[in-house]
Amino acid sequence: MKIGRCITRSRGMVWVGATIAVALLLGAPLPASAQISLGGCATFPIKIQSPGSYILQHNLRSKSGFDCINVKAAHVNINLNGFAILAGKVGINATGQADVSVRNGTVTGMSGAGIIVGEGGIVEDVRSDGNGADGIECIGNDCTISGNSANLNKTNGIEVNGSAARISGNTANANSVNGIMTAAADSGENNIITGNTANGNTAGDGIQCGYLSLVNGNTANENGLNGISCGTSSTVNGNIACLNKESGISVGDNVRIAGNVVNNNAGDGITAGTALAQSNEADANGGYGLDFGSSGSGYTQNVLTANHSSVNNGVSMSPNLCNGSPC
Repeated sequence: MKIGRCITRSRGMVWVGATIAVALLLGAPLPASAQISLGGCATFPIKIQSPGSYILQHNLRSKSGFDCINVKAAHVNINLNGFAILAGKVGINATGQADVSVRNGTVTGMSGAGIIVGEGGIVEDVRSDGNGADGIECIGNDCTISGNSANLNKTNGIEVNGSAARISGNTANANSVNGIMTAAADSGENNIITGNTANGNTAGDGIQCGYLSLVNGNTANENGLNGISCGTSSTVNGNIACLNKESGISVGDNVRIAGNVVNNNAGDGITAGTALAQSNEADANGGYGLDFGSSGSGYTQNVLTANHSSVNNGVSMSPNLCNGSPC
């Protein structure tokens, strides 16, 4: 059966052109396993106007100045199915829509952001590289961004404007500003940032997070500012932050910093307000190995070698090693 030029039905699969509306299915329910196939965006944006699951069957290119896919409904799943969105303004724009997921494909060459999702958004297993703004952006709380690459974008690789995000297993390298940014240091909270790589981001930090964040097991090297920069009451554990143009790790007050490797940074190895620093390695940094803004900070079991100076402020709670001697 054919309706106009845009929609045909075949084996439970529906082909949709410029505007997608499940209501056009004449009331016939889709099987639970069915996905609605997305057509082209060469002339006008694809508009997803109803909840459901959608799938690409080929690569897409949008007309210059237009988004490729505009999501106008909540509770939408988009499976890129291994295909790519190769040109347009924003590849997938779900601004203001809750619980939109995007998986399994590539978005590149956009003049704006690659992918924008809202509250509860999920982006997994996507390559969002070489776009004109952020690679992946979440505007809202409770986003999950996992297993993606977000490299060579003109602003941030990954940006989250909200709280309670889970950001894991991504690469965010060689972006023009920050690799991963979860709000500013005084906004956004309870973000969990684990197992990411954020290297060589030109004008910003490798990882920048808000307060009350957990930053664990990441690598942030050779960035234009700090390797990792977080707000107050965060926990920064088990990261590698080397060869950055400012500090390896820079944090606010009431922060626990443990088990990190911060070597060969142009500034301090670790800069903190009031903090507990434990079992970190800080070698050959241009400033202090540990630089505390408050004498109320404590440090224990750290190894500090060949820094410009070893420690500023703080109280040694048990033996640390400074250039091979207890300190």
